[in-house]
Amino acid sequence: MVDLPAQRSAGGADDATGLRVEQLPGAVIAVDLDSRVVAWSPGAQELYGWTPDEAVGRSVRELIGLVPERADEVRAALHAGRGWAGEFHTRHRDGTPMLVWVSNGPVRDDDGRVVGVVGVSLDITSYASALTARAEQLQDARARAERLADRNARLVRISEALGASLDDDRIAAVVVAQAVDALRVDAGGVTVIDRGRLRVLAHVGYEPEVVATYESLPLEASTPLTDLLRAGAPMRTESRQELVDLYPHLPHSSLSESIACVPLEVEGRVLGVLVLSSVRPAAFDDDDLVFLLTLARQGAQAMERGRLLTAEREARRRISFLAMASARLAASLDFHQTIDAVAALAVPAAGDWCSVHLLDEQGAPQLVTVHHRDPELQDLLTELFVRYPPDPERGAGIGQAVGEQRTVHHRAFADAVVRAIARDDWHYDALRRLGLGSALVVPLQVVGRTIGVLTLTSEQQQRYTDADVELVEDLARRMATAVDNALRYRQERETALTLQRSLLPRALPELPGLTVAHRYLPGAAGAEVGGDWYDLVPLTRGRVGLVIGDVMGRGIAAAAVMGQLRAAVRACALVEDSPSAVLALVDAAMSSLGQTSLTTCLYGVLDPATGALQLASAGHLPPLVVHRDGGGQYVEIEPGPPLGVGAAPPPETAVHLPEGALLLLFTDGLVEGRAQPVEEGLLALRNAVAELGELEPSGLEQLCDTLLRSMGRDGRPDDDSALLAVLTGGEEPADAGAHLHLAGHLSEVARARRLAVQWAQRTGCDPDDAALLVTEVATNALRHGGPGVDLWVRRPPAGGLRVELIDGRSDALPQARTPELDAEGGRGLLIVGALARAWGTERLSAGKCVWFELEALPA
Repeated sequence: MVDLPAQRSAGGADDATGLRVEQLPGAVIAVDLDSRVVAWSPGAQELYGWTPDEAVGRSVRELIGLVPERADEVRAALHAGRGWAGEFHTRHRDGTPMLVWVSNGPVRDDDGRVVGVVGVSLDITSYASALTARAEQLQDARARAERLADRNARLVRISEALGASLDDDRIAAVVVAQAVDALRVDAGGVTVIDRGRLRVLAHVGYEPEVVATYESLPLEASTPLTDLLRAGAPMRTESRQELVDLYPHLPHSSLSESIACVPLEVEGRVLGVLVLSSVRPAAFDDDDLVFLLTLARQGAQAMERGRLLTAEREARRRISFLAMASARLAASLDFHQTIDAVAALAVPAAGDWCSVHLLDEQGAPQLVTVHHRDPELQDLLTELFVRYPPDPERGAGIGQAVGEQRTVHHRAFADAVVRAIARDDWHYDALRRLGLGSALVVPLQVVGRTIGVLTLTSEQQQRYTDADVELVEDLARRMATAVDNALRYRQERETALTLQRSLLPRALPELPGLTVAHRYLPGAAGAEVGGDWYDLVPLTRGRVGLVIGDVMGRGIAAAAVMGQLRAAVRACALVEDSPSAVLALVDAAMSSLGQTSLTTCLYGVLDPATGALQLASAGHLPPLVVHRDGGGQYVEIEPGPPLGVGAAPPPETAVHLPEGALLLLFTDGLVEGRAQPVEEGLLALRNAVAELGELEPSGLEQLCDTLLRSMGRDGRPDDDSALLAVLTGGEEPADAGAHLHLAGHLSEVARARRLAVQWAQRTGCDPDDAALLVTEVATNALRHGGPGVDLWVRRPPAGGLRVELIDGRSDALPQARTPELDAEGGRGLLIVGALARAWGTERLSAGKCVWFELEALPA
């Protein structure tokens, strides 16, 4: 209801409007032109609280608090003859404010003049309040929707940013910055569990002393962060007092009037805590917690992904490191070389410096190698270990690892610990210069036995994780196995080499018309001793058996088989004249001995007087014949299967060696290597021989050395090598021997006796023994051997006299036997066996040979 300005007619009365409103519905009020109430309905009383008696005659402004600003608007409408309607704020009689809707209209007299105003009021307070509340709800909803949209968009951007990072610190910095900005708060931080303590990865706004306090507390302490880590549920406080009441023993940031903490959780595991602080009380609502939980989950997933990728990369690095270390350990059986290579690999991959000690026979650690990432500190580190060798009795570091047989993990060396370790001021200064932050001291163990210690040290404290410990322990196991294998191999190799050299001939016999040289070279330290051998076997009629062989296998077993085969070849060569037959007998002997090792062997019978050479090969490489002019060619020989197969005897090949020719017999180690196929090696050997020039007996030893150098076998060959060089045409000594052909009647025995006595005197033997024995053997040969007997006499390599009688019968070899007492004969071989140093029989390709040797008399 709005009043009008006073415009009363002369003589007008208060009831000039002539209205009767008590019967009208609603809050109806009528006023005259002086704004004085002339009518007040019961509805107006109900709305405004004034009774009609109290209201009539009073100014409407006094009753309902008319707003003057609306007067001009109402007056203009009435003067124009229009009504006016609108809302305005008023009050009840008791002072309660109200919002009412008023519709006013002019009251006219009969002449059409405006004499007053009548208005109807409607209480719209509740409706307006509802509209306001709705508008506020809509505004809040719009603001929340905008806020949520912004946060969702922010989460998408955050996800992209986190996806590009694998570093925990970087992820935490992104999470903190976005959380603080999105919630418009004053401080925030991300804290994780690191090696049993809290570590603040990133923070904004918090005082340094507050951060330091939280990082110094153990996980068992009661703090907002540790409690949340244990509970795994978000928390918030409404006021600073609430925070102080919960944790009175902690310093709190001045920015923490209220806080919110949410876990960084992934797959049920809490990695850390996101905490935010605001100077506003109760600053965090449920939407904020939902956003923070989502953001924290994103951060946790990014950290987990980064850790998994980092762990995978670390696993690949560890696998690669162990693979490279294993390759270096397996590269050589020289453990000093391999340990040094692995120690160099470990720096800086696994530490800033590394040392390896092996225990000596007394259990004292002996330095094998040291490496430092700084070359300038390498000499200092070496000097430190030389001046202060580890003391097993000190019970720390190397001594502790050896004594307790376990890994010693020094997580952090405080200065006091370094001073306790140092034995004097120089030692202390050296340790500080080297950088002693943390260390792993791992025993090298084989089957529970400690053989050494591997030490890895870092300048950084807390450098080594549990995964690093596993890596270094794995490396130590591999290193220990490699060292143990190398030591075992060295022992076995030395044993096998000693055995093999003891089974090889220490010196070859000097034979008339021949110059002989030989070489045996074991393989490099990483190669096992093989079964290569050579031999020279003196035979009847001045001939010589040439042997070269190779047992397929390595180690002591191969050397032992080689010794058996060498003896077998020598024995068979004395009973068989044919090289093919000799190899067949050796093959049969191998079978009877139960030997299954395959063996290649080349055996030849050379007659120095004629140059005739008979050869047979059991799978062996052919010999090389070199003429005086240096030209060489391999003997075209058809090899049979290796010995041990049980095949047919190999075919024989006949070769003539001219005077001054060189015959080279060798094993495959001379011509074959890892980088050299055997065909290339054979060609290289022939080319090397062609460059030697004229061959002289006096230069045969040097020739062998030159060949070995040319073939690259003078250093560290891959395989064992054996070489037998035989040069024909040497000057025969005056006592080289004599030959006598006996006709087929007993009168020739006298001639044989005279020759034997003559040579007995020349060689210092008993002439009577020589006469008696040659008489017995020659008589037997002439009686039973058929027409024609050949007598050979010579000085054997061992000195004394050798007598050989060869006849044409080979059907039966004579045997020594005890005759009947009344028998006239049959005692000849008994007499030979009693007087001779050695005697024997040999079946030849055409006939047989009976021989004996006499010892020279003492001077």
